[in-house]
Amino acid sequence: MSLLTQAELAAFAGVEAGHPRLEAAAESAEALVAAWLGTASLTARQVTCEIVPPRRRRLLELPEGPLSALSSVEVDGAALAPEGFTARPWAVSRASGFRAGVPVTLSWQSGWGDGPGEVPLPDAIRQALRLVAGSLLGRGADLSREEERLGDQQVTRRLQGQGLPGEARLLLRPWRKP
Repeated sequence: MSLLTQAELAAFAGVEAGHPRLEAAAESAEALVAAWLGTASLTARQVTCEIVPPRRRRLLELPEGPLSALSSVEVDGAALAPEGFTARPWAVSRASGFRAGVPVTLSWQSGWGDGPGEVPLPDAIRQALRLVAGSLLGRGADLSREEERLGDQQVTRRLQGQGLPGEARLLLRPWRKP
């Protein structure tokens, strides 16, 4: 199930709701955005992991993300309130830091969804998905070339990008894996 509805994408792209490539464009856009962010999927899933910092640190990098909601934190077996930590898309930090060799168990929601208890998709990511899917509908799956006509000549340029329209990359930057 895609995070964009076909009706939403059709309205954004200015095509009929029954357009044959809407579903494929939405799924492809989601896969491209997920890859650009550095994750396998944008859909909500629960993740739990234990991290043992090798030295004193204020920030712990997460092996999976982007984090959308921090559920629980245990430091050396003691449960602490998640509100005492600063959650970022790919890290968790706290002012007092994390001691070396002390295990930290974190549980969080990675990704987004529409179900109960799931964090909804941020507007910026939704807009980026629309831009990517709309681009796929307009040009097909190849985002690496741009064609234009200059007078009597057809010119094809290779784009120096990362597979996504520039506007989408700007919108997604805060959630990209460092």
